[in-house]
Amino acid sequence: MQGVRPLLRKIVLATDGSPSALAAARYVEAMGLEAAQVELTVVSVLPRARVYTASHATAGRLPPAAAGGQAPVPARTEAAAPSGGSAAAAVATAAAAEPPPAAADPHDPRTAAIDATIAALGPLGAGAHVQLAVGLPAEEIVDLARRIHADLIVLGKRGQTPAEDLLLGSVCTQVLHSAPCAVLVVGWGAHV
Repeated sequence: MQGVRPLLRKIVLATDGSPSALAAARYVEAMGLEAAQVELTVVSVLPRARVYTASHATAGRLPPAAAGGQAPVPARTEAAAPSGGSAAAAVATAAAAEPPPAAADPHDPRTAAIDATIAALGPLGAGAHVQLAVGLPAEEIVDLARRIHADLIVLGKRGQTPAEDLLLGSVCTQVLHSAPCAVLVVGWGAHV
């Protein structure tokens, strides 16, 4: 039909390189979307450490990770680049804007996550945009979807138990509750 806008024009695919994120990428590829009609943005977020205060420690709410002395990483560091193969250029751009030690880290985990995701997308991945961010993953994913006026967010579910979701939280749950558009959650065991 001429003059009818496709339902899914702008898609955000969130990845951390996990098996569930790669299953989500394969699911998007299997949807049979035409690269010329879809603007696909692949985003990978380096989580920012939460800052805990003395009141958290005295209340017994200090998580083990915080006790290890993780330094907080500032939020909102982003870079974008067309995929064209490797995410190294986008990571280098993002790393240049980050304060040490992040800028000195040549093994940014987002590089491998983006590269594996682009590969799982097949031909659709060739025209994908790449976004790298540092912050709280759910917030960064939702903010990106708002900025680009996405029609769909796709992400993988790691398979946490309900108790783990309740205690630890879930990026999927947070995105579902705050997304400005439809959200497709692909289970970690999905076969496409």
